[in-house]
Amino acid sequence: MRLILLTMLVLCPLPMWSATAFSQDDTNSSVLSEQQLTEFVRRAIMFLDSGQLQQRQQAELALIDQGPQVLDLLPTNLEPFSSEVRSRLDRIRQKLYTQVAVQTSNGSRFSLSGVYRFSDVIRELESQTGNVITTSRDVGDTIELRLKDTPFHQALDNILDLANLDIEPYFAPNPNQILIKPRLEGVQNRENRGQYVGPFRIAATNINTSRDLRNPMRANCAITLQLSWEPRVRPLYLSMSTSSLRAVDDTGHELTSLLDGEKTLNVEGTAPLVEVEIPFSMPAKEAVNLSAVRGVISLLWCRDARNILNFRIYIQPPRSLNNNEEQGSSLRSTVYDKAKGKRSSS
Repeated sequence: MRLILLTMLVLCPLPMWSATAFSQDDTNSSVLSEQQLTEFVRRAIMFLDSGQLQQRQQAELALIDQGPQVLDLLPTNLEPFSSEVRSRLDRIRQKLYTQVAVQTSNGSRFSLSGVYRFSDVIRELESQTGNVITTSRDVGDTIELRLKDTPFHQALDNILDLANLDIEPYFAPNPNQILIKPRLEGVQNRENRGQYVGPFRIAATNINTSRDLRNPMRANCAITLQLSWEPRVRPLYLSMSTSSLRAVDDTGHELTSLLDGEKTLNVEGTAPLVEVEIPFSMPAKEAVNLSAVRGVISLLWCRDARNILNFRIYIQPPRSLNNNEEQGSSLRSTVYDKAKGKRSSS
């Protein structure tokens, strides 16, 4: 799977403000309170229309330096502002949206080694990643971890496997949370049954074949994919290019997608995941299992912050195509940085 960042700009370093514009306290590296940040943005916008070019440039860079947190504080009604201010505000937004795309595509990581109570592990996971996790009941067990710079979803899967727990995807008490529940008997471990790329976990969860007894010519093989993201982020829009969908069985026979056009995935719910069932033509009669599924998903985080998710899933271990058992998956990813003109794989 390749995760391609379509927009990535090289951000300029922040120069020191001149004494006539802001005091040094306004631009120090400490975190500003909400009230301080609001006042900072208001004053910086005033200097975007300064008669001095240097002050206009410094105000623009200072707003960019504060990061995506100022996006909601920038004015949406630009009528009262000059063309100079409008142009600079548009440029500021573009760069901040790019920061959003980069930050979300990187994904959180978690490090912790030793023996800890489960509740302490969850609190530390929340602290390091910013993702809110809640449990359906108290879990007093202790677990031993050896995690270092581990992607969030992989770390969570490892922790849940050690505690024999699972995720309840749709009934968390609040939006954009992960609810943990006891694992049902027979459910297999989560770790390495999906692949972890940036803030995403993608896995195949079901394969189901069906045939219309009234019309033997009407038959299909449906594959269900589950795409999860970290609760701290949320895509505004997901779509799948059906023309890019491919599946291959273990005889080498290619299955054809039965979808046309672009399929929009519903992200309007409160759960940090979406499931999509993709119908394909039937595999070869001699096929025992499915070898791979690949396709392209477009993700929009906010205006102009877009990623393209190219996935290739290898279904494992081999299972009969004529049952509904859960399937594991693994993916390979490549990140292409257009600004740096190079690829890196994971």
